[in-house]
Amino acid sequence: MSVYTQRPMLSPLSRQRGVTLIVALVILLVMSVVAIASMSSSTLQARMASNEKQIQMSLHAAEAGSRAAVLYLNQNAHSPYTKFKSVTDGLYSNTKNNQEGLLEAVSVDANFADYHDPGAWTDDNSVAVAATADTLPSTAKDPRYIIEFLGTQVLGTQPVSLNGNQAKPTPVFHYRIVAIGWAQDPQIYSIVQTTYKTAESF
Repeated sequence: MSVYTQRPMLSPLSRQRGVTLIVALVILLVMSVVAIASMSSSTLQARMASNEKQIQMSLHAAEAGSRAAVLYLNQNAHSPYTKFKSVTDGLYSNTKNNQEGLLEAVSVDANFADYHDPGAWTDDNSVAVAATADTLPSTAKDPRYIIEFLGTQVLGTQPVSLNGNQAKPTPVFHYRIVAIGWAQDPQIYSIVQTTYKTAESF
């Protein structure tokens, strides 16, 4: 004797409800993926903006160090043969321009390990610039600078006559300034380099 069983037939309405549930779950999954991607993008953009702010901060600090060096040169640039031989004051001289014999060679290469290394800048080889709240935001370290005397350039080879008096041209002194500045994050820093020369005059 055979027994036949018959499964209950689903009504069209029940099948529609099942399809609707699947479609809703797929839409929810897609929306979740989009939301997660959007949150990740926003977090990445926030980090990039923060890093850019830190970089700009370190650059401003380095420029502050460079300006401090320029202020020092404005007062001392005309006496390199007496002043530019002090490593602890961040004052160096280029050995190739020691022509006058009055300046002991104090080269950067011989006394400074590597100014591209932020850990190499110390009180023993550079000058710290105390930052104030009015000029710079709070940074991990104060900016620092060094100055290297590069040599002289004499304008003209013969004395010239000025109002009947013999006068020699004033030598033009050339310098290189290197400054470093840090951000609030000590791992972020900027190094700037510039040149300075005294006025060309007789």
